[in-house]
Amino acid sequence: MKKTVLAIVFLVNAIFSLSAQQFKELTLAEKLAEPELSFALTFDKKDLNADFALGEKASLTLPDESLLLRGLVGFDSAGAYKPEPGESLKFAAPGNADPHQGTLSLWVCALDYNPCDELTEGEKRGNIALAQLWFQQGEKHINMQLYEYANTVYFDWRNSEPPHSFGQVARIQTLREGIRQGEWHQIVCTWQDKQIFLYLNGKLIDQATCRKNAARPPTCRPRRKNPLSA
Repeated sequence: MKKTVLAIVFLVNAIFSLSAQQFKELTLAEKLAEPELSFALTFDKKDLNADFALGEKASLTLPDESLLLRGLVGFDSAGAYKPEPGESLKFAAPGNADPHQGTLSLWVCALDYNPCDELTEGEKRGNIALAQLWFQQGEKHINMQLYEYANTVYFDWRNSEPPHSFGQVARIQTLREGIRQGEWHQIVCTWQDKQIFLYLNGKLIDQATCRKNAARPPTCRPRRKNPLSA
C-alpha cells in the first residue's frame, strides 16, 4: 500500500461550494469560521486531535501523538499527517458527523506515486483508504467509504438493509487526470436527501442516488463507540 498525506476537515449540514482556482492560505481561525462546521482536523497544532468539534475533540486512538518530529508540511505551509504503519486515526461520531446529511473535505497529496497514473512501476497500487464514516444503532448501520484504487477516487454509500449483492452500493468516482506526485488536491464528498456528490478541486464530478432502502433505518444516529476514521 502506498503512503498518502491527509489533511481533513468535516463540514456538516451544508452543501459545500468552492470555485476552482480560488484556493488560498487561511489562518486557523479562518479555517474554523464556517458557520455550520461540526468537526475540523487541520494538523496545524502538530497533534492528532481535532481543532474544533461539536462532539469529542480527542482522538480515540492517537490522542497523545505529536507531529513535531515528523516534519511534514501541508498544502498551506502548515501541518500535515502521514499515517505510520499500523496507525489508525479515529474519532467518536456523536456531534461530529450526521449520517443523513453532511460534507467531508480532504486535502490529499501522494508522496511517492503519480495519482493520475493507473500503474506504479508497472503494477496497480491496490486500495488506499482515505476516510470512513460508520454509524450504528443496534443491528442497523450506515457506512460511507472514501478510497482510491489505481488512478480513481471512489466514494461508496451503503447501509445494513438488504439486498447486499453487487451493484447495490451507491458509488461515485473521479479520475485524477493531470494531478502529479507531490501535488496537493482537494477531494470533497457530500450526502443529503438520499443523494451523494463528489467534487475534485472544487468541481462537481459525479453524483448518484442512494438505493430506495436508504430511508429504511431513519433512527440510525451516531453513538460514542462509532468512529470517524481517517
